[in-house]
Amino acid sequence: MHPRWAVLLLVAWSGTAGAVSGPDPQRLADGLFARGMYELALREYQTLADQPALTNREVVLYRMAESLRGLGRAEQAEAAYARVVAEFPASRYGQRAALRQAETAFQAGRWEDVVRVLSGRPESEVEADGRAAWRYFLAHAERQRGRGAQAEPIYRRLLKNDGDSPYAPFARLELAELVKARQPDAPEIRTLLQEVVQAGATNASGRQAALHLAGHLFEQKDYAAS
Repeated sequence: MHPRWAVLLLVAWSGTAGAVSGPDPQRLADGLFARGMYELALREYQTLADQPALTNREVVLYRMAESLRGLGRAEQAEAAYARVVAEFPASRYGQRAALRQAETAFQAGRWEDVVRVLSGRPESEVEADGRAAWRYFLAHAERQRGRGAQAEPIYRRLLKNDGDSPYAPFARLELAELVKARQPDAPEIRTLLQEVVQAGATNASGRQAALHLAGHLFEQKDYAAS
């Protein structure tokens, strides 16, 4: 995995938020999961999932998928996420499972799969804490497919609504490249790259933006600024 993605994964969704409530077996499973004891948690969740009267099945199934992911059982986890999406497409856990599917496809460079998973749901239905990742994965995948015209408005919505998210620096870098391909002398290119540098000149995205900015200024014959 590229190191720039490792810090951006949705760890908050793997924690204790949305804890399973109810009788002791459910609290036990949730406690094991929260402590990273995924093998034991998985057994408890599997037992719970077999109960016909279970009222929060989408949570249990999602936590099963997360436990499998935590154990490194990627193929089984992907199938488990797909089950959540199929059985509970409109629920918050259906959204989270879809984003996990997209994340897996993103890391593998399966851009068609990223678009297929994410483009089927209106952005207005996406949870606020997953919206930036949703938009970035989709925009990046569209750009990788050579569909810059489709990617650009998604990048712009991300920056408008989630301009301080961890995904924003990469969105600005990639949007600058799209704009440059269309209009090499557009003032927006400098603005986008400067914003990334100013946000973190010493991190990976900031260093990359600084190099791009210097090259862009040189191309524009702004030698003093470059």
